[in-house]
Amino acid sequence: MQVANFFLVLAVATGIVCGVGFLFASGLRLLVGDEGRQNQVGSARKALAYLCFAGCVAVVIYALYLIIPVFH
Repeated sequence: MQVANFFLVLAVATGIVCGVGFLFASGLRLLVGDEGRQNQVGSARKALAYLCFAGCVAVVIYALYLIIPVFH
């Protein structure tokens, strides 16, 4: 049973890391824009980029909440 729990934690941690990496990369891609048009990033793309970064921050804050027992 402990081996199954280990693989469950491994799978969830890998998924979270991939998700945060995807959110951060998407935020950077949306914020920078296409090559040659870096100064013409639209407001919708900028808002989506900031939303991706906010998602990354939310995941990190929630992980810290789970790790640090004084917050419980």
